[in-house]
Amino acid sequence: MTDRIAWIDLETTGLDERTCSVLEVGVIVTDWALDVVAERSWLVAHDGPVSAFIAQMHGPEGSGLLDLCATAAPAGAVDVFALRFLAEHAGRFPILGGRNAHFDRRFLRSRLPWTHDALSHRSLDLTTLWLAFDHWVAPVEKGPQHHRALPDLHRDLDEMRRYRSLLGRLREVAP
Repeated sequence: MTDRIAWIDLETTGLDERTCSVLEVGVIVTDWALDVVAERSWLVAHDGPVSAFIAQMHGPEGSGLLDLCATAAPAGAVDVFALRFLAEHAGRFPILGGRNAHFDRRFLRSRLPWTHDALSHRSLDLTTLWLAFDHWVAPVEKGPQHHRALPDLHRDLDEMRRYRSLLGRLREVAP
């Protein structure tokens, strides 16, 4: 098993990886203690339609991401940049971590295939933990979403550290 987790967050123009584009790729590489090893994000030039909902979220009144992406690198170039970043900081086949790892993995497979193929088949999904704790232990408050990759990843890591702390307490009482 790798000793690195590649926390990835994608901002996209919608929910369907077949018709929608990636706007931003954020990666934070951590060790299993959740200490940050390296972080980086890239803007991606988008193609295709943008729904009214996404235009509001990522337009001038929202994150401003759509305007920033007007002069960004194409997805193929960002795929190479992200692949090199992972190779340098995460080694071979890091675990994919994130708030919605399944969603991001679908977009990676479709839009950034080299980055997708550099990751382990395993995932550490924050939403899974949130749902389990929320229903089985106690309601857990989620932090605000910024709809920008790195700020959202830092929020996710803070939340994951809280879960790690709670799970660590279970280890102390386990037989």
